[in-house]
Amino acid sequence: MFKRDFEAIGTRWEIEIETELGQLANTKLYREITELIEDFDQAYSRFRPDSMVSTMAKEAGQYPLRADFLPLLELYQKLYKLSSGLFTPLVGQFLLEAGYDANYSLQSKKLSRIEPLEEVLSFDHEKIKLHKAALLDFGAAGKGYLVDLVAELLMKKNFKSYTINAGGDIRHSSEREDKIRIGLENPHDPKQAIGVYELGQGSICGSATNRRAWGNFHHIINPKQLASSTGIHSTWVIVENQEKYPSMLADALATCLFLVKPETLLQAFNFAYAIYKEDGTMQISNDFTGTIFY
Repeated sequence: MFKRDFEAIGTRWEIEIETELGQLANTKLYREITELIEDFDQAYSRFRPDSMVSTMAKEAGQYPLRADFLPLLELYQKLYKLSSGLFTPLVGQFLLEAGYDANYSLQSKKLSRIEPLEEVLSFDHEKIKLHKAALLDFGAAGKGYLVDLVAELLMKKNFKSYTINAGGDIRHSSEREDKIRIGLENPHDPKQAIGVYELGQGSICGSATNRRAWGNFHHIINPKQLASSTGIHSTWVIVENQEKYPSMLADALATCLFLVKPETLLQAFNFAYAIYKEDGTMQISNDFTGTIFY
């Protein structure tokens, strides 16, 4: 059994692989995983002054497109259109001004309007063009996507049974079709669960307003209201491994559900969900097979 727990991109990672590796191979695999994570963070973190997105925030222009950038951009563009502009990577500058910055100052400044995506950004398979300098934020799907990229690395090495948990963004695969039991965190008390879900071949990602909250804000922003979303405490989304990037999709949809009705998202994607609302009620999809304790 390969098992490693470590800190990376500001969260706790737990990776388990059903395999027997020698010490040298074990060390080599761990190094490859952490190098992949570091490379991703160096490209997409808005908290790093040396990152690709921080460089792009300084100057409009045309930039070469990394091979792993296209799936992320395509999903954001699709969800931007599906959500009528509510799901956008252009929340980065607003979050920074609201106090969710690299220093976690949590001090709000004058807040800028969030512009329409089509006025700021365009891309094709080779390049991305910023018509205006903009601080892009991929926090709504980036961690889930990174989980998928780690899973992709494992599958290329012919590992078929594994569990990857990056701060609650979880992807699981099992040759024996074993399931893992996952607690659904109570946003009022993180030490308690309000339900459980048995995850088979797929990903589960959640989002909650209590995790990154300060002043009048939490991290999920409604760009048209220039304020954090209201009405929902927590969401969980399950996407099966038939999707090429199930964790990226689950991560993104878990955020989207704070802004868009699930019926709208189900027009384009297959997923199960649970929504814990501020009034204490739960909204659950028909194919959500978890158990809620209430």
